[in-house]
Amino acid sequence: MGEALEKMGGEILIGHEVQKILIKEKKAMGVRLKDGREVTGKVVISNIDAHHTFSGLIGEDRIPTGFRSKLKGMRPTLSYFILYLGIEGGLDELPVSNNEVFFEDQLQKEFQCLYENRISGRAPFYLLAPSKVNPSHAPKGGSTLCLSCKATYHFSPDWDEKQRTNSPNVLSTGIGIRP
Repeated sequence: MGEALEKMGGEILIGHEVQKILIKEKKAMGVRLKDGREVTGKVVISNIDAHHTFSGLIGEDRIPTGFRSKLKGMRPTLSYFILYLGIEGGLDELPVSNNEVFFEDQLQKEFQCLYENRISGRAPFYLLAPSKVNPSHAPKGGSTLCLSCKATYHFSPDWDEKQRTNSPNVLSTGIGIRP
């Protein structure tokens, strides 16, 4: 997607802390960076959660009342921890490209653990071998393997604080500029 944006004359800013999304006539028209620079364009893409984007970077006073109420009722979805591996050789022992491994017979138990901000010791995991479906996903003589499991949004009690302290909006908002 980044290449497509750049081919259309867009620019992707990475590693710049965004202070504010600039609004003009109820439309996003750019961002103000922490260093004071303003970058404008036809499209603003934010890849942080809706709460931070609308409440923090746009401001609740600029959000319609109905949407503000809906936003307050939202909570982050579950996420995944994903490990990508490059493997020498093939994966002939895997009968299919997508394998789900369940230890528990009740998905409800897994979700209960996740909503309690913990991962069950017997949580299911997912094993995906993209190169079994499309050999171009790995160099000749190699394979790709993806191992994932569901994870909570708040994996540790101080997760939010660590995020704010380390880099509140760094890498969080990209801006596309088209001529």
